[in-house]
Amino acid sequence: MDDKRLGRYLLLLLLFPLALAYCSGDRYRYPCQDPANWDKDYCKMPICDVNRTCPEHIFKGQRDPRLGPPADKADAPKVAPIRIDDTEIFEHGEDDATAKGIENGVKPTKLTDKGKKYAEEVGEHAADAKKKKVVSSEVARAKETAGIIAKVARIPHEVNKLLNTWNIGDYDGQKAGSFKEKDWVSRPNDAPKGGESFNSFKDRMVKAYKYAVNAPKTEQIITHSKVTRAFEALRDTKGVWNDKTTKTFLHLKGN
Repeated sequence: MDDKRLGRYLLLLLLFPLALAYCSGDRYRYPCQDPANWDKDYCKMPICDVNRTCPEHIFKGQRDPRLGPPADKADAPKVAPIRIDDTEIFEHGEDDATAKGIENGVKPTKLTDKGKKYAEEVGEHAADAKKKKVVSSEVARAKETAGIIAKVARIPHEVNKLLNTWNIGDYDGQKAGSFKEKDWVSRPNDAPKGGESFNSFKDRMVKAYKYAVNAPKTEQIITHSKVTRAFEALRDTKGVWNDKTTKTFLHLKGN
């Protein structure tokens, strides 16, 4: 085949899918973007490789949609927990204080509609995962979350005060950001008025972490963001709180 004939052949291969797309008038820029064409010869190797219009070229390195969702995500819960070994730990649903941009510690608050929907989704996951019990902190928003989970999954609900969030005392109910976490960490023996010191909080977190690690895998644990951050920091230091744990705890907050 001489150079002119080869050139014409390649030009035809290039123009054919473009002409097809033009004539079809559909919403796809390239014919091989259309799932209906994935079985056509011009969307298969080696033909589509000549003009780089195969689906793998068009989707530019993204997961090939022809494969469907990854197997490890297809049946994943809608709400992702953190994991300590095999223990799943969820935070409570959104409460009215968070929605209004208010600091929330241990004072009672109520879940928003969004928070209740979240709790229902976790409850569905608990049922699918055959959890036998839900355990929450004794703080109202965590208890309300766990109560919804218990109802949806038809399992009992217990409380464990080790899972309580950091008691920020008089900062509770003030504008979000009023409680300067880093400042109180730098003064670990001092406590906000009506609250607890960082040393008290971190010592409790070590006990709570040990509880979570040793809890039956059939327990669904519901707690707070400060607690899950502490757990993630402790996971990196194998349950021992040291300077690295403190740095990780603050880093996860963005301090």
